[in-house]
Formats: sequence, C-alpha cells, structure tokens
Amino acid sequence: MLVFERHTSCLLAARFRPGNASSQARIVPMLLRLMPRLQAAFVRVKIRLRGEGGFP
Repeated sequence: MLVFERHTSCLLAARFRPGNASSQARIVPMLLRLMPRLQAAFVRVKIRLRGEGGFP
C-alpha cells in the first residue's frame, strides 16, 4: 500500500501486505496513524482522501 500527496507526488507512507490479502486490508490502521500527523502539520488545510486500486 502506498500513500502519496497529490500535488507533489511525494510518498507519505508505504506498507507491504501479503499477496493474498484484500486490497483494503490494513488501510484503516495505516490511516489512523497517518491522519493525526497530517492534521498537525497542515492545520488549516482540508484533507481529502481518495482510494485507488486495480494495479496490475
């Protein structure tokens, strides 16, 4: 799983998951750790999330 910032394409987080895991497996714990950090760093910014899957 990879999390990128939209405008700069900067990689914010990465995590390996088993090949037999569903695409959404473990995304919630990852976001629960990442979101407070983003909110603290960008206090006045509205943070929107977009999920994407279907990588070959």
